[in-house]
Amino acid sequence: MKDTPRGRRQGFTLIELLVVVLIVGILAAVAVPQYFGVIEKAHDSEATNCIGNIRTGEEQYSMRNGGNYSNVADVQVAAEIPIGCGTLQYFIGSVAASGATYTVTMTRNSSSFSTASGASSGYTVTMTNAGVWGGTAPASWHP
Repeated sequence: MKDTPRGRRQGFTLIELLVVVLIVGILAAVAVPQYFGVIEKAHDSEATNCIGNIRTGEEQYSMRNGGNYSNVADVQVAAEIPIGCGTLQYFIGSVAASGATYTVTMTRNSSSFSTASGASSGYTVTMTNAGVWGGTAPASWHP
């Protein structure tokens, strides 16, 4: 602020205003991508929760059928896809079963997806019957 001859201040100089705008711009440039990353990670929790529900259904089916997952249609009914997961808003789920193994795959749909999150559109989250997590989502998002 400038001082007048009488000692009163008359406002901000243009340079002071530009410095403030620059600082706010830098903070926004850092905060916005971080925000979208946190939001996408929260959406990813929909997939991990659903995979957990499916895994429970798969194991119950296996216990009733001698450790066999070979009938994919029965496994999907037993796992209650998508009933066991509720209504999926951000992912599309599928199960592939063969003999004593299965893989659950959740694929991110493109609704409300932002590339600012650091992930690519259509990324996947997978889990095998052995509990091995995989897919194309950032590894830090998996349990």
